[in-house]
Amino acid sequence: MISNQRTIEQLNVVIRKYPVVKYMRIEGHWNKTFCCTPKSDGIQIINTAFKCRIISYRVYSESKHTDFNEFFSHVKPKIISLLEDVINVHKSIKVNMETFAKYILQTRDTCDIKSFNSSNRILDESVDLDDILQKFIDMMTSQTSEFEEKDSGK
Repeated sequence: MISNQRTIEQLNVVIRKYPVVKYMRIEGHWNKTFCCTPKSDGIQIINTAFKCRIISYRVYSESKHTDFNEFFSHVKPKIISLLEDVINVHKSIKVNMETFAKYILQTRDTCDIKSFNSSNRILDESVDLDDILQKFIDMMTSQTSEFEEKDSGK
């Protein structure tokens, strides 16, 4: 069996306000200065589009994890807090998530970053965020398992 190693460091969360219930008046240069702005501990705003109706956040862990479940258990409170804050303001949003993992193939001494993403989900005040987040996690964990099995030659 090929010896692979992986580390998980960040998760990007893209939130689209759905339906658009609030228009924001902003200056054209505001989006450029807003990139990588810390929102709170462990969360950065990395990109905005369409007058901030689409916002990409980076949720990261200070420590490096080799297990997805460990990584998600560490960042889950941050993600739930972020989603609650946005839902409280906009009432209904569309969300997808993308996880980035660094894979090191020791037999070839190579390193590659792979991303695994979820489909979009519409969230509102009535959803159970723990349940929804677990579905996102299960979807991305399944993708990583498929990738690792394919790449290991099983």
